[in-house]
Amino acid sequence: VPSQAVTTNNNGSSVQLSTDGTVDHTESRTVTTGITASGMVQITAGLNAGDKVVVTQFRPPGLTGGQGGQGGAGGQGGQSPQSPTGQLPAGAPTGGPVS
Repeated sequence: VPSQAVTTNNNGSSVQLSTDGTVDHTESRTVTTGITASGMVQITAGLNAGDKVVVTQFRPPGLTGGQGGQGGAGGQGGQSPQSPTGQLPAGAPTGGPVS
């Protein structure tokens, strides 16, 4: 799952699962994590096939989809993977059921 979907504290790791297919109704599920790489976390226990993990995106106040950054030294600036309407472009990866 994307790393931003996993919350880790002194009690362990957990994810939020959608109980009705929306982000409005969720429940916390304790999970066991494995390897972390490239912004993804392996879940080794605690999820079932078909569970819908809720992934939230943090956006600082004032930023909307399509806004880029300045870039680093000599950089040309960044660009959000979303269009100005906040919609992901066609073919962009999206979250889905865990398989």
